[in-house]
Amino acid sequence: MISQSNVAGLIGARVDDADGEKVGTVAQIFVDPASGLANWASVKTGLFGMSETFVPLAEAAEIGDTLRLPYAKAFIKDAPRVDAGGELTHDAEAELQGYYTRDAVAQAPDAHGRHRADPDELPRDTRA
Repeated sequence: MISQSNVAGLIGARVDDADGEKVGTVAQIFVDPASGLANWASVKTGLFGMSETFVPLAEAAEIGDTLRLPYAKAFIKDAPRVDAGGELTHDAEAELQGYYTRDAVAQAPDAHGRHRADPDELPRDTRA
């Protein structure tokens, strides 16, 4: 969980995926107007940081000067493209939220191209 007391300090921070691979740097922080809590960040990705990808902050962790996300780099970069130039609309946030749900993460390949398994779908050991 990230500290809400210094979210502005995350601007420019390195962003790593679940395996510690660099994804990019934090470009902007978006705050929920109803709660006042930071809930999304845009991350500069790609060659020369020319693209921005939205990531949810709910599961993010601050590790030193790095923002660590619980997703594979490829999954983050495949997130729906949303204009980061202004306000995050309700429709855009709903689309992003749908992408980052547990089911979507379970379907996405990890950084090594392997698909994650949903723990509820794994065979159970029935030995006594």
